[in-house]
Amino acid sequence: MQNRILKIVPLLAAVAVILLPGLALADLIGPEDFSAQAAIEGFEGISPATANTGALEFGNFFAIGTQTSYTFNSGVTLTNPCPALPVANGGPYIEDFNYSGGVNTWGANGTANQAPFGKSYLGFYNETAYVEFTFDQPMYRVGAYVTGAPGTVRLEAYHNADLIASTSVATVPVAAWSSNFIGIASDGITKVILRGADVGIDNLTYEPAPVPPTLILFGSGLLGLWGVCRGRRQS
Repeated sequence: MQNRILKIVPLLAAVAVILLPGLALADLIGPEDFSAQAAIEGFEGISPATANTGALEFGNFFAIGTQTSYTFNSGVTLTNPCPALPVANGGPYIEDFNYSGGVNTWGANGTANQAPFGKSYLGFYNETAYVEFTFDQPMYRVGAYVTGAPGTVRLEAYHNADLIASTSVATVPVAAWSSNFIGIASDGITKVILRGADVGIDNLTYEPAPVPPTLILFGSGLLGLWGVCRGRRQS
């Protein structure tokens, strides 16, 4: 009996590995695919002219990550390009509509006169043409609402330095920004890069893979079988 149990344990372990989340190919996802526990970074409540942000420019714009990487309230970190270029040179910036005076016109897509969610969004353009966000633990789902000047926005998901998935979406008129979502689901996402010529990002959303109930049951079964084997050996 003990030998049979010992033969079953590796089989159960192999099945459990198959059931681990995220081992399938990457999926393209929408906001409805995230759970209620997902973290959302809306780029709100950030003050200009602090230790790692620039002074207000053009009324309601200010650079972010001016000295080093910048960790937002949700825990995600802007890791590149840092130190940021000034807003006028295309570095990553926050446009905060709690302040007045700024106008960001994205050509045929219209003028950003409000953020799709809340009062602020993060943008970048020209010399920069990308932003990189790094997570404090591997994520399974990552996405954001995007638009900008006519063109495309590309989302790249990485595990450390390895590109594991990417997708692109066209920018849309500002009025449709709140429905233009780009997202990826893949195992082990440690950072993402968004690329585009002149882009605005809001509600960056991310979450790790949940542990499925089937995996919990298999784990409990493995522990139980280990206990039986240990008990028989001791007897």
